Amino acid sequence: MFRVVSRMRNHGFFEYTRQILDNPGKTVELNMFGSRLILTQQPENIKAVMFTKFSDFGKGAITHKIFENVLGDSEQLRPYLAKIRSTDVPKTEVHIQRLFRHFRTPGEPVEVYDLIDRCQLDVVTDVFFGESVASLQQEEQPFREAMDTLLRINSQRVPFGRLALLFPDWLIAPHATKELARYMDSRVDKTLSLPRAKLLQKAENEITLMEALALLQPNKKYIKDQLISVLLAGKDPVAITITWAIYELSRHPEVFTRLQDEVRTRIGFDHPPSMEQLKELVLLKNAVKETLRLYHPLGLNVREAKADTFLPIGGGANGKEPVAVLKGQQVVYSVLGVQRDPKLHSETADEWVPSRWESWTPTSTEYIPFNVGPRICLGRVFGHLQMEYTLARILQEFERIEWCGAKEDMKIKIELNTKFDKPILCKFIPRVKVES
Repeated sequence: MFRVVSRMRNHGFFEYTRQILDNPGKTVELNMFGSRLILTQQPENIKAVMFTKFSDFGKGAITHKIFENVLGDSEQLRPYLAKIRSTDVPKTEVHIQRLFRHFRTPGEPVEVYDLIDRCQLDVVTDVFFGESVASLQQEEQPFREAMDTLLRINSQRVPFGRLALLFPDWLIAPHATKELARYMDSRVDKTLSLPRAKLLQKAENEITLMEALALLQPNKKYIKDQLISVLLAGKDPVAITITWAIYELSRHPEVFTRLQDEVRTRIGFDHPPSMEQLKELVLLKNAVKETLRLYHPLGLNVREAKADTFLPIGGGANGKEPVAVLKGQQVVYSVLGVQRDPKLHSETADEWVPSRWESWTPTSTEYIPFNVGPRICLGRVFGHLQMEYTLARILQEFERIEWCGAKEDMKIKIELNTKFDKPILCKFIPRVKVES
């Protein structure tokens, strides 16, 4: 327990898990506070938890209890998130323009993640809530800060199991809890006050997710649960991935130039890309996939056995025997560990090399950006659109990105997502536009 806590505090937790998982079965048993926990990065075990033995594993009572005040119940969103609507790109462009105003700071570096995160918050609330929180236009952002506070606290409490339940959110962060509830209540109340007949008259591409949920089940808690889940799925992983990509592009100008040439050839610089044009940007897609491989937004995931079961491999002296998992015991699997496995990439496993995707075709358990099986990420289509569109627009508008941050390598900070242990500071050099 001491090692786990100290490594998390020093942002070396991923390296620690990789070290203890360096055994034939890529699986270890940990005992903390009298509870048995299985840690694995064995692809066959991850496949079992997420797909072949899916019915044997769930999120578990502890994780559900810790996050219920933020996440709630979000199992009915699939029909609303499976496709992109024609209004998504125009709405995104509005917020990209506001983002670029912050990027165009002559001679001064900007803190990239803060701006990208605010931009994605604005996009997601605009697209799904029907009204943006406009955080890029406001100095104070109480709603965003409340979300960040509660997620940071809860993500750090999960590894401590049942002891975490002794400290409810309202006791640790009362202001953040109240601010989150205030914003969500006001938005949901406004939607529920609309006449049902008026909502029914709206076209499919006009009605927001919030309005659709109000028609489906006009219950405030139900709607809040769904919307906060969408907010987390649509904002955090996307903002983090875009920021990691910008970090790597600022350190690999030759890749930036290749991607910019692709954008110039396929789309040009005179107008934003359409959804169809984004599909032609193969090199850009590879850069996004490589970022998701090297810096998987989740990093680690936790599942609890719903019944006595087993993992197919990882036990015994040779690591090839099954591993018993009793009801109530937790399995933590490292997606980041699998995707950085040196056996798959030899000496480049920890390097950002988008060109590997020109020849590498991983299996569904070697590259798992959005999970597999029944729990595959609901927002993966929307997420890919946001990542590719934002990066394509940066390549259109800026000549290069200059790294202005720390000289030492960035460490991965494990919270709810895999974040950065130091600020991502960059200068965005505008492209000189030639008058026709």
